Amino acid sequence: RSRGRSGPVAGSPPRAFALGGWSSPSGPHPAAADARSPAAMKSAEATSALKLEAYASEFIGTYFLVLTIGLNVLQRTALGPVSVGLILMAMVFATGKVSGGHFNPAVTLGVLLCRRRHLHWRDGLLYVA
Repeated sequence: RSRGRSGPVAGSPPRAFALGGWSSPSGPHPAAADARSPAAMKSAEATSALKLEAYASEFIGTYFLVLTIGLNVLQRTALGPVSVGLILMAMVFATGKVSGGHFNPAVTLGVLLCRRRHLHWRDGLLYVA
């Protein structure tokens, strides 16, 4: 049998990967089509766990940023902007891959207004809140 561009067997239609499982031109895989399948439930649980992780990282990063700014105001140090920059750099490095590092609500608002498709408006509101 020849393995050409049309699929694993000559003359058979190609298969493509669709979100949730393999599909063919005739339709998705039966397990991927059922929303109550174990694979779909695991996917939904993984998505909610990732969002919870993103919200927690935004909260922790914002907490440390506000804490650093508050301590610099109380101590009236000359190197306050340096310490704020360093804590922001550390928090973006530590949690930026999870949530994008929007520790300032103005950054989140800017991303939402630019209509970037990677941040949903509900997630943006929860980041700010």
